[in-house]
Amino acid sequence: MTQSDWCYKYYAKSLLESHKKNGCYIVSTDVDGASDITQNQRYGSIHPTHDWQSVGRTLQHITNQEVLLADTCEHLQAFAREELNWKHIVRKVSEYLEEKPIE
Repeated sequence: MTQSDWCYKYYAKSLLESHKKNGCYIVSTDVDGASDITQNQRYGSIHPTHDWQSVGRTLQHITNQEVLLADTCEHLQAFAREELNWKHIVRKVSEYLEEKPIE
């Protein structure tokens, strides 16, 4: 695995942890997983890969949006508690596989 492959592999994982676990608003370039992680930019913004001026403008703008940042944090942490716990995940996989979940 090249260094570039390694960076892209873990980029989405680090975005996901910041986003779901910590409730961070995500400002990202358009890489694999960014749209899913930001829920189609509901909880973040996505910019063209080499448009650093756009990223900079968004960072400057978003830092003044205290209500948006607080709401995003609250919603994402609630989502993580409900949807990203092992009991819920196993139940979803079991339903998908049409198996009876273990109680």
